[in-house]
Amino acid sequence: MKYPNHMTASEAQELVYDVVSDDLKIHLTRVLRGAIKACDVDIQMINQNNVINRSRTIAGETIYVLEADGDGNFYPQEYAWHNGEMELVFRRLSTPTFADFIAELAQDGFLDECKVNELLEKEGASFRLKRKTRFAVDTTVSVEVFSLEALDKSERDADTHPNIRVLVRRMDTALNAGDFAGVLHASASIFETLAKIVVAQPTLENKTLKSFFDRYRKD
Repeated sequence: MKYPNHMTASEAQELVYDVVSDDLKIHLTRVLRGAIKACDVDIQMINQNNVINRSRTIAGETIYVLEADGDGNFYPQEYAWHNGEMELVFRRLSTPTFADFIAELAQDGFLDECKVNELLEKEGASFRLKRKTRFAVDTTVSVEVFSLEALDKSERDADTHPNIRVLVRRMDTALNAGDFAGVLHASASIFETLAKIVVAQPTLENKTLKSFFDRYRKD
């Protein structure tokens, strides 16, 4: 991500190896759907078009120009397309672009950054949203990216998966030290963590990848 708006380019690069689960993205999609809901279905679709085009722009995709027919009405296909695209506004994004986008939505009042931060903490993500104030007035929302040192020192809850940024750093450290057993161990932990995110079953938290590999391969 070359030009993020709510963090520095170097901070965005730090999040490349962080992983946000589809469960969180789906949950935030549902919250966002409620935030842009309107009594008038046309106004609601206009709101959807706004959010969808923001997401598509951040993801590097083309925007969709919403146009009415000669009578000022929209075709049924437009409603179907926008409803479908709404489900992708977060899921199409990488972690750096996701973080930047939710900060933008929080700044514009579509998301509550305090509630989002609670979810990010539960997720074990290595970033949070931070609202800056000036002269007692709320101004901008930024992305606060935790350092690897801080993540290494912090205690993880038993039900939170290890942070992949930390595991990648441990793998690099082991490689530089010639500790190839350590490299394999950290690498295996990364794959196991990713697999648990993909399968998304709480009962697997303390299981090894081998014990649910068939399910992982299927999913």
